[in-house]
Amino acid sequence: MAPSSTSDANDRPCLHVTAARNWCNDPNGPVHHAGRFHLFFQSFADAPHWGPPSWGHVSSTDLLCWEREPDALTPSADGPDRDGCWSGCCVVIDDVPLLIYTAVTGTEEATRTEAVAVAQGSPDLRHWEVRPEPLIAGPPPELGTVHHRDPFVLRDEVGWLLLLGSTTADASRGRVVAYRSTDLDRWRYLGDHLVGDQAGDQTSEVDTGRLWECPQLLRTPRGDALLVAVQDPERTDQPLRGVVAHLGAHTTTGFEVRRVERVDHGDVWYAPAITRDAAGRWLCWGWVQDPLTAAEAAATSHVGALSLPRVLDVEAGTLTVRPAPELVGLRVDRPQSLTTTLPAPGPAHEIVLPADSAPRELVLLAASGAPLLTLATDADGWQLHYPEPVAVPPPPVAWRDGPAQLRVLVDATVVEVFAGDGRAATARLRGRRTVQTLGLHGSVDARLHRLALPVA
Repeated sequence: MAPSSTSDANDRPCLHVTAARNWCNDPNGPVHHAGRFHLFFQSFADAPHWGPPSWGHVSSTDLLCWEREPDALTPSADGPDRDGCWSGCCVVIDDVPLLIYTAVTGTEEATRTEAVAVAQGSPDLRHWEVRPEPLIAGPPPELGTVHHRDPFVLRDEVGWLLLLGSTTADASRGRVVAYRSTDLDRWRYLGDHLVGDQAGDQTSEVDTGRLWECPQLLRTPRGDALLVAVQDPERTDQPLRGVVAHLGAHTTTGFEVRRVERVDHGDVWYAPAITRDAAGRWLCWGWVQDPLTAAEAAATSHVGALSLPRVLDVEAGTLTVRPAPELVGLRVDRPQSLTTTLPAPGPAHEIVLPADSAPRELVLLAASGAPLLTLATDADGWQLHYPEPVAVPPPPVAWRDGPAQLRVLVDATVVEVFAGDGRAATARLRGRRTVQTLGLHGSVDARLHRLALPVA
């Protein structure tokens, strides 16, 4: 997407989706319909911080070039979403598109109601009409909490299933609750679909937090994965702890957990949103958070971005995360060889590190020569390092089957790393500083590609 003509234009990603101005966060409701990909996201145009969100909307035919569409949802003056259109999903039934989302009234947690509302769209998904009555007016009393949000709707062996993110009544463990329907209009509350600290969590070192958001269920012939965004409100330094995948089997009454994994091994990727395209692939986007101070945010035209599209799958009982193959279409010239230090070729570029067990470091440098981010690899695995401490330090990532190729996509201040064995990590450069120089410490040559959007 084209950058704004503002003072921070050089720091604005050109390949990643951002809001037209100011704030964006969770991606919502991706769907492939009538030959186009549609992607929605929470946005707040009035200021560079979170506020009562609308739903921004972009569309694409190739997953590379995104066209900005009119906002799909905006808070109504007196409806169930008057204090915000929070996250949700999109389903298309008999060519009728529906947005099923969290409609919020009340600005304080003690008085807030999180309902489930629905909007019906035109065939081209450009015009939406919100139904006056919500599908679910609010959390059932037995839930014991106001957290009742981010609907994800799918059809399984029994019928329509709606999953929502929540927490236990004592706010100690995340939970996903479920509803059932035969017609997408009348919903019956079933109770818990999965609660934290069950069998898979007890033996895992993965932080599963206290509150779960944005549940997403992907099903494959090789196993199922239930993704949740993990929050710990008591960690005021960084309450948004990341995204966790529960691997196992979806059943008509719950989810049987066999393994728990992080989905992204960085510190800024949150709020996953998935869809299955016409080829049967599970595509996924996440919110790339901006670790800015209030003063830094006030000086910029945008805060937050959506990650590049990823393909998720379940292989050998684990989740694989790979860049969408279409992204190679961003490469615009023959690769250069990077052996020591080289100026970065423009605002967006890709570094490909071949599989090798020799220790090496790829250092991303600012114009001043100060390090912004280091990717270190050795025979055991790889890890991202910031020059200053961060609230959620990126963990080391062990190789699955020996050293694998690494692809590092740098788009102004957004960095996405993909390992050939199916791991990913996302970083946002501190203080909104773009990469000016690349340094490689080690004996292995790397390939450097310049990236740009295709020209129509």
